[in-house]
Amino acid sequence: MLNDFRAIGAEWMIIVPPHGGPTERFEAAAQKNICQQNEYVSFLRQFAPANGIPLADVSARYDRLWLQGVPLLALTTYCVHPHREGLRIFAQALLDLFPEN
Repeated sequence: MLNDFRAIGAEWMIIVPPHGGPTERFEAAAQKNICQQNEYVSFLRQFAPANGIPLADVSARYDRLWLQGVPLLALTTYCVHPHREGLRIFAQALLDLFPEN
């Protein structure tokens, strides 16, 4: 994909998605350091900066929620898709890639 995007001159960014699903534990304490155990997330965090691609790390923002005692379930609909508050986290991660001048 990297070579294909570069070949057509596309500008792109990578969004690191939040992890989790209905089979995972949703207690806030169980979320501590879960992202560091995810190979896909670890790959994206290395790949993007190594190739000069902007990275919106939504997963890191979700991971910090355990410190506030907020379980992932509180930000999702049907334990899968983010609802309004969960989408605010996505939006802020994307907006942070475009700082005001």
